[in-house]
Amino acid sequence: MSGDFRDDPPALTDTDDWIVLSKHAFPCILGIFEWEQREPQTLEVELAMNLPLDPAAAGDLGQSVNYGETLEQLEFIAQRGKWQLLESMAAAIAKHVLAAPHASEARAQVRALRLCLSKPEVFRGRAVPSVDVRRTRAWALQSSSSRSFGGLAMTALNETARTGAYHIDVGEQREWRAPPGMALHIVAGRVRVGAHELGAGKTLEPSDETLHVQAGTRLLGIAPLPF
Repeated sequence: MSGDFRDDPPALTDTDDWIVLSKHAFPCILGIFEWEQREPQTLEVELAMNLPLDPAAAGDLGQSVNYGETLEQLEFIAQRGKWQLLESMAAAIAKHVLAAPHASEARAQVRALRLCLSKPEVFRGRAVPSVDVRRTRAWALQSSSSRSFGGLAMTALNETARTGAYHIDVGEQREWRAPPGMALHIVAGRVRVGAHELGAGKTLEPSDETLHVQAGTRLLGIAPLPF
């Protein structure tokens, strides 16, 4: 594997289209060593998403994927999870990207993906550990599970002994308190906290405040387990 999707493009058939996000790097708490859970290190990400691009060719971004929003959501999962394993982080990211778009989320369905996560600094130049996973929408559907908290159903993207990543979809306007320690990213919809109303792309830090969640909202949540 070259580590660059432009040199080694993912493929299902000769007619498939891909959106590729390459050479994305950011600081992250990640790893099994004690120092890795204290000190941020660089995480490098390569993500290729398979979906038909002709519907968006006339200029409708809602028929494609907003890769700026995708990067923000990917970073939220990676940084807030404090995952011990690249494998755990990869599973959570893959299920999030392959999930069906929420009714109020203007994007197309991603049919398959290739995701490569690398830790270039951990061995100080001796080697670069990475995982390279390829998943389909069918895999995401078959491996889905859920739990409830405070009367809301939460779809688990991945759960380990330490961390859980979830989609929380709210059909009707309601008040809700998130599980202890859960950070939230608004994927679609709006949430009011006190006098502040927040929309898509905003992050809510862990809090015991009551959230006023509008109908048609999808939240991406990361929390320590158990809760």
